[in-house]
Amino acid sequence: MPIAAAAFGALMTGAACGLVNGSVTVRWRPASFLVTLAMLEMARGGAHSSRTRRRSISARASTSSARDLVAGLTAPVLLAVAVVGGGEFVLRRMVFGRQLLAVGTNEESAHLAGISPGRVRLAAFTIAGALAGLAAVVQAGRLAAVDPNAGTGLELEAIAAVVIGGASLTGGRGSVVTLRARRADHPGARRRARADGRAGADAAARHRRGDRGLRHPRSLSRTRKDRSMTQPAIVVVAA
Repeated sequence: MPIAAAAFGALMTGAACGLVNGSVTVRWRPASFLVTLAMLEMARGGAHSSRTRRRSISARASTSSARDLVAGLTAPVLLAVAVVGGGEFVLRRMVFGRQLLAVGTNEESAHLAGISPGRVRLAAFTIAGALAGLAAVVQAGRLAAVDPNAGTGLELEAIAAVVIGGASLTGGRGSVVTLRARRADHPGARRRARADGRAGADAAARHRRGDRGLRHPRSLSRTRKDRSMTQPAIVVVAA
């Protein structure tokens, strides 16, 4: 089989597995962590049943993945930089990235604001599956073989990297490249996220009722504080 066709098949297989994970999570609402672990065991069992030993791939594929391309950097390094940069750009500069953060912060508020949480989750799981397939292609190129046991234990390393990097396991906060000094799951951060979510829900409800005074959630919270501070003065003047 040509190398390009095999790599494309790996990407599509990963995307299909991610789509299944997202569909199960959206439809029956189990913990996504458990769903992805179940898919991991299913995929590992399928790999063992289809291939019980290592199978070497062409030396040309291994050599091309290890060859220096730019400034002594190999193709896997450049590919990793491209994926990280693309992920950060999507999160910070694209509508889909903001929708991801909104759904992770407060799914109900995101729904009231006109975002479809189910579609966002499906897209996120599908992209994650495709990236897993891409990682499999890179790993096969590094080993010059396809081994069912090659990825054993890598899931724990991935989880440790996310947690140590400061990303919130509950969603709503995080970055691909930025290390946050304050953890996103700190109690104060959680309180701010809930307050912003409630303010966003109120703003979305006002917008659906036809109120044109739609404001940013943080500006709404500040406006409420200002009103609470000015009310006693108004009562004193009236008295």
